Amino acid sequence: MTAENKILFENIKNFRHLITEAVGDDVIVKAINNHEYIYIYYTGDEANQKGYRTIRPYVLGTSTAGNKVIRAWQERGKSASYAAAQRGAEHDYWNDEDGKIKPGWRMFRLDKIASAYPTGKKFNNSDGSVMIPPKYKEGSDANMTNIDVYVSSKQEPQAVPRTATTTAPARPEAGRWKRFANANKERRKINADDIKNLYDIAKRVYKKSAGKYIVAINDKNEYELVDANQKNYLPANAVVGSLPNLYDTLVKQSAPGQTDTFFKDTLNKTSTELNNTQIPFEKKTFFKQ
Repeated sequence: MTAENKILFENIKNFRHLITEAVGDDVIVKAINNHEYIYIYYTGDEANQKGYRTIRPYVLGTSTAGNKVIRAWQERGKSASYAAAQRGAEHDYWNDEDGKIKPGWRMFRLDKIASAYPTGKKFNNSDGSVMIPPKYKEGSDANMTNIDVYVSSKQEPQAVPRTATTTAPARPEAGRWKRFANANKERRKINADDIKNLYDIAKRVYKKSAGKYIVAINDKNEYELVDANQKNYLPANAVVGSLPNLYDTLVKQSAPGQTDTFFKDTLNKTSTELNNTQIPFEKKTFFKQ
């Protein structure tokens, strides 16, 4: 390999590294401190396949290999590769309410997380205390040499206020909607940032039209996307509105009209310049002097 090819190869490697290094520490630290679920797109490594995941981040630190990593509990998304499991990689699994096997503890390299989207949903119990999965070792991790921040179970739980309201119609799937039973959209005012986050999740994570979703608030005063066809499963006080309408109202109307202003300013400037400019001309006649 020539010297020029070696330089080109190294530049390509560095460029690819810059592309994937899109998520900073601050995003993860905020999610850990707020006990917030996040969606991530993972580009893959020797133990985990690439793809979208829903995770609860518990620990941010430095691995024994010297990489910045997250110890997280994975709720949904791509699982570990079969080859990694065969090599004895450290992964846990759990069964959800339907008895399906789900991924559990995972370690993700920060430089392999191409994007992260806050969900606004917290991994707290109904009394406000943080959810602690099995085998969580608070403040320590055998695969890390240094820990920057971690979820503490010693924080005082915040009680969630509850008021009586209309409950959802009785359906076979009613258990799936119990988190909305006492929801009240009047408790928290939705803003443009809330809608931007939900809109990004619909378009970039779910890869579906915004028109397929409504926005609902749950018992913990968190906003969620719900399939518009399932609106009747929710009590009226839980439904905030359709995602497209909320986006048009809160995001588009609150955005400064930079384009309109530019054209108006340009038009006014041009008109003023024309009015103030004297165009030289020469008088001529068809008759000889």
